[in-house]
Amino acid sequence: MYYYISDFRHCIRLLESSTLFSADKIIPRLNQALIMKSAFEENAHKVDGAFALIGVYLDGLSVLAGGERNWQEKMVDLPVRMSSVLKNYNKVFDKKISAQTGNFLGTVISKLATTHLLQLQKKYLIEYVSAGDVIINDVCDYFTEDVSVGLRSELNSLDAQFDNVMRNFYDNVEIYERKQNVSSFNYYKYYNPVYLGLKQTIVQLHSLLDEITVGVQKVKATHKTLLTSLQENIADKFLLEVDDLYLSIGKI
Repeated sequence: MYYYISDFRHCIRLLESSTLFSADKIIPRLNQALIMKSAFEENAHKVDGAFALIGVYLDGLSVLAGGERNWQEKMVDLPVRMSSVLKNYNKVFDKKISAQTGNFLGTVISKLATTHLLQLQKKYLIEYVSAGDVIINDVCDYFTEDVSVGLRSELNSLDAQFDNVMRNFYDNVEIYERKQNVSSFNYYKYYNPVYLGLKQTIVQLHSLLDEITVGVQKVKATHKTLLTSLQENIADKFLLEVDDLYLSIGKI
């Protein structure tokens, strides 16, 4: 999502600078566009790190739930990955998820790396999911309460910027046409489709953000249902909820 928005904003910056006829104006605008693009995409890397934490947790859950055939290969580096992504998440987002949560998840993973007994799976599964609920809730709340709100504000701002840039763009093209004494047809037949394409893109970005936000809320709710199924010892329902959780994650 960050990358899509960044590309869109970069595109309208290029359109804005294309009707400037002074190097003193064009070069600073283009340099600033690159700086803004880089800074915005750095936020994307941070969000990727947050969801990497969920990804490692789900890898362990998949093994505990018996969904991995080559579980031994996958378990080798999971404890280290869990510790690393949790430490990174706390540092980058100034969070305070207890290291004990990550240590416990890592301990379960380590024990399962040496034995894969069914009773051991059952023993640790509910504790693993309970600890994982802390991670799921924190990451999902972070997205819906911070990331989603920020992206929505950015999209609303881009709506206004896009309208302003395109109006100025067309006005400048018209001025240029009059000076060159040429028909506007050749310009508009190329730029009207550009306008319509960009307009459709920003509408789609709003819709995509809606879908992702709903998807993240679904992940949180589904994991809570998963935990409840475990606590109530409903095995069949638990397996269905695991599948549902993976489907929810896949949609975001």
